[in-house]
Amino acid sequence: MNVGAEKVKRLSITVTSGTGTGTLTPEWTLARWIRIKPVAESDTYTVTLKDGDGDIMMERTDQEGTLSENLEMSLGILKTVLIESASQDGTYLFKADCH
Repeated sequence: MNVGAEKVKRLSITVTSGTGTGTLTPEWTLARWIRIKPVAESDTYTVTLKDGDGDIMMERTDQEGTLSENLEMSLGILKTVLIESASQDGTYLFKADCH
């Protein structure tokens, strides 16, 4: 396995009225784990990751609590993280674990 950047890229997403969007600065790094931390573990929400053209790269609906998924994703292509239908407003945290 090739080792790339070893870091966690974080993005805070402010959710108001059940919806919030975060925008990433493109960086040619490969994330191997994607995590979403809601305000509370009892929160439910839908998360959609989109590229710069607005095309869906990943979507998970009716997620409850922290989402942690082994999913290789280019942070040079990923542009927005959209939280919708959130059961609680507040700050959600997106984390991309790079290796």
